[in-house]
Order: sequence, then C-alpha cells, then structure tokens
Amino acid sequence: MAVKDVRGDWTIQQSTGHVVQIHIDNQDDDGTFASPQNTADYPGEHGTIDDAKATDQEISFRVNWSGGARGRYVGRFDFQGRLTGNGFDEANPTVQCTWACTSKTFGNR
Repeated sequence: MAVKDVRGDWTIQQSTGHVVQIHIDNQDDDGTFASPQNTADYPGEHGTIDDAKATDQEISFRVNWSGGARGRYVGRFDFQGRLTGNGFDEANPTVQCTWACTSKTFGNR
C-alpha cells in the first residue's frame, strides 16, 4: 500500500494565524510516524508528535504542546500532493481551525 512520505521539515499555516513548524525524522513503511524525534514548534510552544499516520490520501497526528494543549490535526492530500485539513484541541474540542501546508508537496514513499 502506498503512503505519502511526510519526512522532513514543513510548515502549517493555521486559520488562527499560528504558523507551525513540523519536523518529521522517522516514518515507518506503513505510514506511522509517532516518534519522540518528530516535533512541532511555533513561537513560545514546543510539542511532540504521536498517534500519527499518513496514507496515500489522508494524514492524522496529535501534537502534545508544552503548554498542555493536545492538538489533533487531520488532513487530506490532493492529487498534486498538497495538504490541507482541520485541527482541534482534544482537551477542548470547541477550539478548532483549518490549516494548510504552505511549504511542501508530498509524494509517495
């Protein structure tokens, strides 16, 4: 089964105005990429990524932010490998946003 290769550094622009830097070192052949080396950052916050998987069409991951929020990101890849999605705080699901990866297109592993 083909999966998108999400390794590397990429940027998410959230509708809240936050710009999140994603760093993915490790991704397994089945698309999972939960690893302590996989991180997310924006000014004043650092997070580790877990419960994470990419398929050929979709992505889902959680960022455990240093301030206590648990951000769930769910997205879809279009036919050109562009990524867009929705996010919410698992501790407070009414806090939501839309987002788009603005720095990279994704190909298959």
